[in-house]
Amino acid sequence: MSKNVLFLILVVCSLTTYGQEYTLPLYSGKIPNSIREAAPDKVEKKDIILYSKVQNPDIAVYLPSKRFATGQAVVICPGGGYWVLAYDLEGTDIAQYLNSMRKYKISAELHILSEGEHGFGLGLNNEHVASWTNSLRLWLNWLNTKK
Repeated sequence: MSKNVLFLILVVCSLTTYGQEYTLPLYSGKIPNSIREAAPDKVEKKDIILYSKVQNPDIAVYLPSKRFATGQAVVICPGGGYWVLAYDLEGTDIAQYLNSMRKYKISAELHILSEGEHGFGLGLNNEHVASWTNSLRLWLNWLNTKK
C-alpha cells in the first residue's frame, strides 16, 4: 500500500510543477464563419469548467522543462461538440497529466467551426514554432506531412 501512496503523491506533485507557458490567439483578425453574440459564458458545473459562445478562440501550449523535453507533442481539442467546451476536464487537465509524462501539450479553445476548419490551429502552431524548441518544430512538420 505504501507504494501506491508514494506513486499518488509523485503524480500529484508532477502535475503541479508544470504550467501553461503560452496562450496564442487562434485567428488574427476576423474569425471565419463566426457568429458574434454576447460575451462568452464561462459556466462551472461541479468541478468542470464549461465555455460556451467562444468569441476569441485560443491555443494554450504546455511545455515541460528543457531537461525533460522528449520531442513528443499532443494536440488536445476539448470535447462538447459545437455547443459547449469542457475546457478543464477534456483540455487543461489532460495537458497537465500528459506533462507529467514529459510530453508537449497544445490545448485549443475553439469556436463553433464548420467541418474542415479544424486543422487551422496546426497552421497557427507552425507560425509560432520558431519560438519553441527544435523538437516541437520537427514534430509539427511531421504532422503536417500526414494531412
